[in-house]
Order: sequence, then structure tokens, then C-alpha cells
Amino acid sequence: MTGAAGRARELLRRAEGFARRLRAGKARPGDLHGLRVCLRRLLVHLKAHGGACGAGPERRRALRRVFRSTGPARDDQMLRAWLARRAPEAARALPVVPPHRDAVESFLRQAPRLRALFAGAAQKGRDARRFERKSRKAAKRRARKLRGRLERLGRRPSAKALHGARIAAKKLRYLLEPLKDRRGLPPESRVKRLQTLLGDIHDRDVIEARLRAAAPPAAARAQRERKRLLSQALRLAAGW
Repeated sequence: MTGAAGRARELLRRAEGFARRLRAGKARPGDLHGLRVCLRRLLVHLKAHGGACGAGPERRRALRRVFRSTGPARDDQMLRAWLARRAPEAARALPVVPPHRDAVESFLRQAPRLRALFAGAAQKGRDARRFERKSRKAAKRRARKLRGRLERLGRRPSAKALHGARIAAKKLRYLLEPLKDRRGLPPESRVKRLQTLLGDIHDRDVIEARLRAAAPPAAARAQRERKRLLSQALRLAAGW
């Protein structure tokens, strides 16, 4: 198992690959989403292991700004992919939201310094077993938070409560990924299933809000899909 700095370097490397293609105008489908997933994984990792990686809170804040700035473009891509399968004529009437070039450039400017920090921390010989112990401790803490959020959802949860549960599931999943010993922790596959359902619900909320005036029939379909997804998510949460 690699240490904390080694995992940070790998996550950074993946994010840079997505960002370079976006900057060069050679992005593949899903590259923006891929960049955001890598950034979220890196943020969760640095929250738990920032000291061992040589990166303090100010580095996380800068990465978080990049992550948030790319949100509107990601939502636009998701909406268009949904419409392409259900109401392609509605997609043509929507204004295009391009990837946030300033955010991508900002990340690529930060990357060399982060790479140097992670490399310096790795050379100090941080123990991989320490990384495992600290990761397990962080994952257990996140598992408790997720359970608490799920217990408070109720039968008709608000969008805010569902969003909080989705983020909690995502953070737990990313902490589980590098662990070898997952005893006493929820199975990663189950956490991923919950995260996916809650993410799909969030997407339907975004779709319905964007299409409510522009394409009411498509918005109504998004609402019907949301109800089905919510039923599945609540059943899964009830058995947690």
C-alpha cells in the first residue's frame, strides 16, 4: 500500500491529465467530470492526510475554488446528455455553458507546487501503515456521519438533506478506496450505490429547475424519474 503522499501524487497526476486536455481543446466526453472527481478525491484525501502530504488548509481552499467553479459546466453537460436520450429538440434551445477555462488554468498553475510538496513529503519516508491506520480512523468517522444523516432523512427528505447525505457518502467512499482492511466499515459497493442514487436525484433536481420554463414536459419527466430514484435511495438508507 502506498503512503499518503504517494496517493496524493497519483490523484494529482490524474487530475492534470484531464485538465491539460480541457485546456488544449482536446477534451474527451467525461473529461470535465473526471477532473472534478479527481479534485474531490484529492480534497477528501488532503482533509484527512494534509499534514503527511505537506499541504495545508490554504491548498485545499484553492483546490475547492477550482472544484466549485467547474460545477455549472458539469451540470450543463449532464443536462444535455439527459436530453439527448429523451428530448433532443429541447437541448438545441439551451445556451451553451463552456468549461470554466479560468478554473482549469488556475488548477494547472497550482499543480507544480502541489507536486513538489507531495514529492517532498514522500521523500521523508512516511509509513504506509500509518496511512492505513489514519485512513481507517477517518473512514470510521465519516461512516458515523453518514449513518446519522441517513437516520435523519425521514420519509420526505428535503433536497438539502439529500445533498448532505450524498456528499457524506462520497467522502466515505473515497476514504474507503485505498484501504486494505475494511473490517467494521460499510462495503464500498454499497456506499457507491447510495452515492450514485443520491447523485442521480440531485441531477434530476438540476434538470427540473433548468427545464421548468423552457421544456415543461421534459421537466415533468425528470420529476417522475426523481420519485423512482428517491424510493430506491430511501429503501437502501433504511437498511443501513
